[in-house]
Amino acid sequence: MTKLRSSRFAWPVCRQQLGGADNSVLPLESNVLRRLATDIGEEGLQQALALFHEELSQVADELTPVALDSARLAKQAHVIKSSSATFGATLLRELAADIESRAQSGEPVPVADLQRLQAVLVDTMAAVTAELDAGGR
Repeated sequence: MTKLRSSRFAWPVCRQQLGGADNSVLPLESNVLRRLATDIGEEGLQQALALFHEELSQVADELTPVALDSARLAKQAHVIKSSSATFGATLLRELAADIESRAQSGEPVPVADLQRLQAVLVDTMAAVTAELDAGGR
């Protein structure tokens, strides 16, 4: 098993520090990933991240048509919320929780909110891909 190097998880706090235009929080919390690596090992973390990425990819494909059916939207948002919490994808979890709550109560979810969720989901998938690519280094 490859030893976890702490510098691997030393992500900047915001995108601006990476040369990005905005000051938003990065998709994955490094302390959560470190804890997972300690708990399940580096190889286990890589496998779990791969499954998380696959799950997010499937949900992303279903998210747009689901918007018309509040029960299905609530279910998909719940899947996103639960998985995101495991990997420290806090912003994605919070957005999904809000959409899940509104969909369950029958409140309409504006298209702009779904687009924001999709954008954060894509950012999170990119962060997971980067984490997988960095695995074992």
